[in-house]
Amino acid sequence: FPDFVNPVRRFNVTQIFRRYVRVSTTAAASSRYGIEDMYADQLEIRLSQWKQDVEHALINGSQGSTGSTGGATGDARLMAGLWAHLQSSGTNQTALATGVTQLTEAHLNGMLKVIWNRGARARDVLVNGNLKRRISGFTASATKFVEMETTRLVQRISVYESDFAVVQVHLSRDIPEA
Repeated sequence: FPDFVNPVRRFNVTQIFRRYVRVSTTAAASSRYGIEDMYADQLEIRLSQWKQDVEHALINGSQGSTGSTGGATGDARLMAGLWAHLQSSGTNQTALATGVTQLTEAHLNGMLKVIWNRGARARDVLVNGNLKRRISGFTASATKFVEMETTRLVQRISVYESDFAVVQVHLSRDIPEA
């Protein structure tokens, strides 16, 4: 019989994100140039900040090691991010998350193949600035054309199509430099 491997239960907590909108009655009633509704303007700003907080926590969340709150008693709960889970879940996932300092087209295709072999479908690739420049430098079988009227050359790859997936390549400040 093959060796039986017990599944490992991953632990994480729900982190609560808050951004408050405070607009006084006087500020809401006052007219401002370029701002029709002060509350709606402040809400839009806070939602943008909230989105950045959530995205950062999903990737780089830093759950502490003590207690159910992830830190000392009385501290707010912090969730563990995707980065922490990939690094702690085994060698194949670790290779996907770290250790690729010299990314080549063969490396990216290999990672997409591993994802496909495990039954998943990759749709998005989040990369830091260095890896984005490397991906934009892939030329494999692509021919680039420049319109002479505009004299503009676009040296960017936003969609990468491989044998195993068509992925959107997104630049993210939250992905650490290797």
